[in-house]
Amino acid sequence: VNHRTLFQRGAHDEFIIQDWDIGTLRQLSIWHDAKGSDPHWFLDKVVVTDQQGRACTFKCGEWLSPTEGQRKLRAELTP
Repeated sequence: VNHRTLFQRGAHDEFIIQDWDIGTLRQLSIWHDAKGSDPHWFLDKVVVTDQQGRACTFKCGEWLSPTEGQRKLRAELTP
């Protein structure tokens, strides 16, 4: 994680998981529990980069929110 407060508006959150070979990515599931003072996420995209620098981008462009957009808390994304 590259800063103290996660998932803030306009933020770029980065997580590093080392020494874990997940193979070829075909799908990514992302969700949240709608808890907290502002349970509305607009998810632009998720980029997964391996240790060799190869990146796989999962575009979303939707709200993950109980009241915004399609009112869903989960997205199933493909590259």
